[in-house]
Amino acid sequence: MKTERVKIQPGIGRTFCRKCKQMFVAKVRLFPVYSKEMKQAETLIRASNARLCPSVIQPVKCKFGEKCTLMHDIPTFLTKKPADIGDTCPLFEARGTCPFSYACRFGNAHIDSSGKQLSKEPSVPYEETMNCSSIHIQIALRKKTYDFSRSDSVVNAIKEGRIGAMESEETKLDMKTLKGKKYLAPLTTVGNLPFRRLCVKLGADITCGEMAMATSLLSGTPSEYSLAKRHPCEKIFGVQLAGGFADSMARAAQILVDEMKVDFIDVNMGCPIDVVNQKGGGCALPNRPNKMIEVLSAMRCVMGAVPLTVKLRTGIREGVLTADESIRLMVNSPIARPDLIAFHPRSKDQRYTRLANWEFVNPCLKECADVPLWVCGDILSWQEYYTRLEEYPIGGIMIGRGALIKPWIFTEIDERRTWDISATERLDLLKSFVNYGLDHWGSDDAGVERTRRFLLEWLSFQCRYIPVGILERIPQRMNDRPPLYYGRNDLETLLIVVDDFLFPFVVATGESRVLVSISGVSLAIMKREPSSAMDWTSMNGADAKPPVLDRVAPYSIQARVNGNEAAGDRANQGQPEGGAIANGEVDEDLHAAPGIEVRGEIRVLAQTVVISDISFISESFRVHTEITALPLSSDLRSIHLHLGSCALLPSEVGGHGKITINGADCEYSRLMQPTLATQTSSFSIMEALPRYYNAINDKDGTREWLPCVDAPDQLALWRIHITCDSWLTAVASGDLVGFDTVADKRLRTWNYQQLIPTAACSIGFAVGQFSTFTLPDMAEVTNFAPVGLLSLLKHTVTPLDKILEYFEELLSCRFPYPTYKQVFVDMIPDEVTSYSSMTLFSINTLHHKKIIDVVQECRQTLALGVAEQFFGCFISPAHFLDSFITSLYIEKIFGTSEYLFQMKKIMNAVCDYESQWGKIILRPSSEGAARLNLHCEPRCEHTCSPLYVKNQTKKGHLAMRMLSKRLGHEPYFQVLHKILSVGQQMAERRDRPATWTHLVISTETFFRTVTNVTGQEIPTFMEQWIYNGGHASFRVQYVFNRKRNMIELEVKQKVEPGNGRLRYVGPLTVLVQELDGSFSHTVQIDGDISRADLQCHSKGRRQKKKRVPLYSGDDVEVDLSNMDPDSPVLWIRLDPELHLIRNLMINQPDYQWEYMLRYERDVLAQLQALERLQLCPNPQSRDVLLETISNENFFYRKTYGAKSCSTIPRSNNFVVTSQNLQQYFLQQVLPQALARMRTNGMALQEVQCFIVDYIRYNDNSMNRWYSDDHYRASLLNALAACIAPVNTLGGGNYIPDALNWEMNEVVEETTHALNLDTIKPSFRHVVGVAALTVIHHLQRNGHIPSDSKIFWVFAAPKLCVNVSCFEFTIFSGFEKKQSTNDLMRLLTMLAQDSDPAIRLHIATELALLPPFNTHECTDTGPTNPCNTAQIAEELWMLMSKPSLESRARLLLMDLFFSLYGMSAPFVKGGPAMISGHQRAKRRHCDGRPGVASWHNDILDGEQPPSPESRSFNEDIDMLQ
Repeated sequence: MKTERVKIQPGIGRTFCRKCKQMFVAKVRLFPVYSKEMKQAETLIRASNARLCPSVIQPVKCKFGEKCTLMHDIPTFLTKKPADIGDTCPLFEARGTCPFSYACRFGNAHIDSSGKQLSKEPSVPYEETMNCSSIHIQIALRKKTYDFSRSDSVVNAIKEGRIGAMESEETKLDMKTLKGKKYLAPLTTVGNLPFRRLCVKLGADITCGEMAMATSLLSGTPSEYSLAKRHPCEKIFGVQLAGGFADSMARAAQILVDEMKVDFIDVNMGCPIDVVNQKGGGCALPNRPNKMIEVLSAMRCVMGAVPLTVKLRTGIREGVLTADESIRLMVNSPIARPDLIAFHPRSKDQRYTRLANWEFVNPCLKECADVPLWVCGDILSWQEYYTRLEEYPIGGIMIGRGALIKPWIFTEIDERRTWDISATERLDLLKSFVNYGLDHWGSDDAGVERTRRFLLEWLSFQCRYIPVGILERIPQRMNDRPPLYYGRNDLETLLIVVDDFLFPFVVATGESRVLVSISGVSLAIMKREPSSAMDWTSMNGADAKPPVLDRVAPYSIQARVNGNEAAGDRANQGQPEGGAIANGEVDEDLHAAPGIEVRGEIRVLAQTVVISDISFISESFRVHTEITALPLSSDLRSIHLHLGSCALLPSEVGGHGKITINGADCEYSRLMQPTLATQTSSFSIMEALPRYYNAINDKDGTREWLPCVDAPDQLALWRIHITCDSWLTAVASGDLVGFDTVADKRLRTWNYQQLIPTAACSIGFAVGQFSTFTLPDMAEVTNFAPVGLLSLLKHTVTPLDKILEYFEELLSCRFPYPTYKQVFVDMIPDEVTSYSSMTLFSINTLHHKKIIDVVQECRQTLALGVAEQFFGCFISPAHFLDSFITSLYIEKIFGTSEYLFQMKKIMNAVCDYESQWGKIILRPSSEGAARLNLHCEPRCEHTCSPLYVKNQTKKGHLAMRMLSKRLGHEPYFQVLHKILSVGQQMAERRDRPATWTHLVISTETFFRTVTNVTGQEIPTFMEQWIYNGGHASFRVQYVFNRKRNMIELEVKQKVEPGNGRLRYVGPLTVLVQELDGSFSHTVQIDGDISRADLQCHSKGRRQKKKRVPLYSGDDVEVDLSNMDPDSPVLWIRLDPELHLIRNLMINQPDYQWEYMLRYERDVLAQLQALERLQLCPNPQSRDVLLETISNENFFYRKTYGAKSCSTIPRSNNFVVTSQNLQQYFLQQVLPQALARMRTNGMALQEVQCFIVDYIRYNDNSMNRWYSDDHYRASLLNALAACIAPVNTLGGGNYIPDALNWEMNEVVEETTHALNLDTIKPSFRHVVGVAALTVIHHLQRNGHIPSDSKIFWVFAAPKLCVNVSCFEFTIFSGFEKKQSTNDLMRLLTMLAQDSDPAIRLHIATELALLPPFNTHECTDTGPTNPCNTAQIAEELWMLMSKPSLESRARLLLMDLFFSLYGMSAPFVKGGPAMISGHQRAKRRHCDGRPGVASWHNDILDGEQPPSPESRSFNEDIDMLQ
């Protein structure tokens, strides 16, 4: 039912099933198959087919007389009636007569030779359906004559409070006696009467009808009353009601109790559908506790002896669990207490994605008292059924989707065995359902169509069943999504796909069963071929002829780079099987994605790559490639391919090899890439950059090792053959189709093919001696790591299966590639590098199970690699400027607090960059030559700063998150699903290259899809956040008006030209925590100063302690002795969910920050309070921070004290739970917050002594499970933050022996930690790095002589990369004390070091922390040793060095701009005064370099002074 159909050509259709995430192809009829049309199929059939008047069949007179439009002549009707679809009428066999007579689609079975209807005695007495007589109720309701006095009096009594505690009438059915019975959950649409009969036949004991709306029942809607029909085989039957108001629910319950035969009534409080929730029903009802109690109380009083049950979910929002509180209210109510509670452990937002949260069952059980609790969630096997009953003392388990997938689960539960049901037995069940459906809905045209429709609804679930006989692991899990597979026979294979394109109708024909279409015309069923063998023939039949190009013939370009001509058997390997690509017709108008155009002279169709002669010693290999391309012009004279400087052409290596086009040799040459130095003779970025941009802006990219068309919109099919030593393993993009070994087994050729159209920039490979690990539950995922690291590899990739499951469920789409490979290698520049179906990770990602501090970082890294497979590799940006769209990744995987904290870190980085460098524009216009007001040219990847790109991607993520909040969670992910599903459909069209453009996305096409899917147009959002740059900046202060009991709030925006900020206009959320709860307000920001009055809902305090409900839903007891007695405000927060890209400062009293730290349960708010309290050097704030560490009951957890020093806690014995980890990370950050506190510029002496004792008495010897390396490092970082400048201590003394006792203790503990880390290294030397941080702070604050020699010792080559990178960070942060020799040595290492990660790290740190700034260039020229002509010349030379990677060169351009601005340096003849666009001063954190720790980020604060904003022409005028 829920499918998307794409017409390929007349008679051929492809269908993508959203549930099983698979694609199927079949011949189709021109019949409406869309879901909304299928629901109206009965009306369409009635209008199109011949219909017989009922008066002809039944003994009644036609009430329309001559005006009747129906047929009255039986012979005429029979001639126009469609042919019968079967020889046996199910109704005639069951009843002895067929009530539909001549209109029956099986009419010949009960019509004799004379044309009369037959009758007989049925073999089994027929049982009439109950609850069918509802016409008199509907008439009374329409005439408003139905007596509701009983329910109305109950509702009035409840509202007036006249009904209190009362004895409830003893129910007819004791729900506690149902324990152990099998309960079929109420299922909307699919839980119809025929399906319930089938489940009862297979062993279900309790059934419940589909959800009925109370308002629809009261309006007399006939279809709603059909939901209450009951078959006699249903021994225990209930009706489910949905509604949000006591009067309507009580009236509906009265009708059901008085007029229907029901055993219980169930109240639906778990429906996630928005239409139901908007009317107050479903999940919205428990969110209104008073209404919920009213509804249940009214229904309980009206129903009398009929039991009342409820079904609810965990809550509305994911992560906010409220079901236990709702259950407590119901159970403790004297009237509203239900007889049974059914619990579905999923939230409304979660719908049916991800697995059910069974861990939340126990808290709900505690609140149920003696009321039975039944649970529904992800039961698909009898093993799971009994396991859950053993683990949880619940009353029973409801089965919903499990019954839809395999209705025989009830039989399995009864017999405690796994039923390997055969295809024939499954077909018998389909037959039974159809027979039941025809009996229920009728056997005429409308009844047959309705039966067909509901059969398809059921089959859309049953197609997910995997036969037991072919399962690799038993039992099947609910969220398992199998790859393409064949059944054990043709019928079983047919049942896999029958729901998607066959639309079957099962009928009985004597002893045989056949599948026929609803019109009686058999459909030609095509078996699915494996995805790797799909071509025109497999999709269109063996006799189908592929179309021939009638415009131009494809070119075959063969390039052998630094290699001999390959063997002849490679000649045709650039084309897929069947030659589909070479002859594929390109129909631009019909199939190309709108808004996406292929640029260039050719369209690449396929490419074959052959790699051989791999040498690790010389770091080289040979490559042969063959490109099959389609010319886009009939007068093509030349072809441009991209090739990096690292690859040598045949003419550059003595003519070994050649380049041919269609077999003929061709002329070729290398176009030299321009550099900055070739564009100008002066050392000026302003003069060189525009000319450089104009010289290269027509080039899209460069592949360093492979000749190709390196454009993101040039997609192709790939074959990769890698020949290497047999002891090596080759991993490449695509699927491994096999390998060939030579006779002597010395060499082996690995053959890969990527049949999903992929751009050249997403093709990669890795060769090495790897250990291999395949996930136990996902055989298609393979992991590779260097030999000896297998144990670390297994532990690191353990959560990968859950990450893949999460993304597939989140995006409602299967992983885009058949296989996925993760390769962990050394010496790569980035932590994550994604290629098509393959991701390279740094070897530093691997970690031991004892290291808990890097678990979250590692999982986020793995999740990023998976996410980039969806958006980045499979769906690729159309242009470099559209790359920000690929940041559509990583949603809430690691919990709400951690997710918001990561978002806050990203937001801070973006705001800090824009304040220093200028605005980030997500999609700058590429038209026109006007220069943007930036030091780089962001419209081209060769001139765009890597720092700009990095922060642009971060800002893109924030913008996409803002978009999801604006559109809504579900519509936003519907957009993503639409993009992916269409891309997966078009990726299969290997015969239609024009359709491949659907795998390319641009900003315009993305927002066009947003509008098409959601119907919302968002021009203001696009104009403000996409096509313009900047961030909002708020400064907030408020006062409490006691007389009005209101908060008078003032929000200021300071927007100046060039400060990276924008003038925001729109809503801003203000969260006020009061004594009586947390209240959210929306303030409209419409100018530089906005004011608002916020009404308080509480009064001033009247007692010293009070239990206060928090925003998170917790209730905490708050000590109110320190707050203002007249104000009810505990604290305020702005934009707590981070819905804006903003920087803010809140001015509120110190005690409110202290309350936020003490009692707020949001980690982001706690850390924000910590950052503020370190600026409050008063004794009370200091005591709060100390209490945070030492109080045993703080954060409702217990901390153990150390025996050797009872005044400090011992916090090393950690258990991996969410609560203990939160405590662990908070106790890492609290000492650092204490250390940053200052009094008159001096650190607090007692804090320093406290931290020294903390380090000295740290003991982790009893903890056998986890390492404390990062914990000790955080304490050393806190010690570094304690060190104050020497001038605040009365002068410096550079003799270590003469240091005061405080500094002596610091030096002693630091030296001990550094020496210990050298002898027994910690994980990644984090302790040694922290100790060197302390030494660096001692030097820069004047306690010991400043000397860089000790740091150069640890920066030596081939030492730990983490230590070396940190040393380079220290060198780049020496500022004025840095010598020219140190800077020159850094630049030399940048140019010569063999590790690309080291080279890029040096360039990045120098760009972030330049030795001096632009505004200091002339003022400190005589005194700063780094401001020399030699440095300027070396920088300019490296910036123009082609052999240096482009990212390093562009980072050096950032450094050059930071030092000298846009003009030439003063030491090279530049102007004496630097004017124009400049970089702002960088804001430092206590003047110390950052340490790799998740909490070392300032969350909010004042931004640095911003660069002056001038236009390009103004800069030119000033220089002149």
